[in-house]
Amino acid sequence: MDVAANAAAAHVVVKTCHPPRKPPMSMRDLIEKLKERPKTADEHRDQQKREWLRSLDALFREIEGWLAPAVSAGVLKTARSEIEIVEQDLGTYVAPMLEIRDDRLSVRLEPVGVRVVGVVAAGGRRHVGLRGRVDLVCGPIRIPLVRGTSGAWKALPLRGEPRDLTEESFADILGEVLLDD
Repeated sequence: MDVAANAAAAHVVVKTCHPPRKPPMSMRDLIEKLKERPKTADEHRDQQKREWLRSLDALFREIEGWLAPAVSAGVLKTARSEIEIVEQDLGTYVAPMLEIRDDRLSVRLEPVGVRVVGVVAAGGRRHVGLRGRVDLVCGPIRIPLVRGTSGAWKALPLRGEPRDLTEESFADILGEVLLDD
C-alpha cells in the first residue's frame, strides 16, 4: 500500500456533540443581558407567564385566521373562553381557550401549561424540552400541540409523524376529528 492509500484509509472524521460556539460576548452585551433579566424569582415566573399567554393568543389568532373561510362559509363557528390553569411553579392563572364548532361536534383547544416535562407521541417517540402544550380535545380524542424552545408549534397527531403546525396540518387534524371516515 502506498503512502497516499494509507493516508486515505487512516482519514477519520470526528463529530462532536457540542453545538457550534457562539461568538464571545462583550462586557456591554453581558451588562445589557443582566439588566433585562428579571430581578427576582417571582418576576421571572411572571415574565414566563406573560410570554406564555402572549404565545397562546398568537396561536389562537393564527388558527382563527386559518378558519376564517370556513366561518364565512357558515360551516364552522369559533368562540373564545377562559380556563383556569394551576401549575406548580407558576401558580393559578387564567388562560384563553378556543372552541371550534360545526353543527354536530365541538373541538376545544385547551392550554395544558407552559411547564411541560415531555410528551410521548404516537409510535412511542418522546418530545422533551417543550415550552408549552395545548390539547385539541373532541370527546375522548386528545391531540397535543406542543411549543418547542424556538417558539414553533408542532402537532402530534393520532396517526403519523409529528409535524409543524401549519394551516394544512391543522386542517388535516381537524378533519380527522370532525369528519366520519
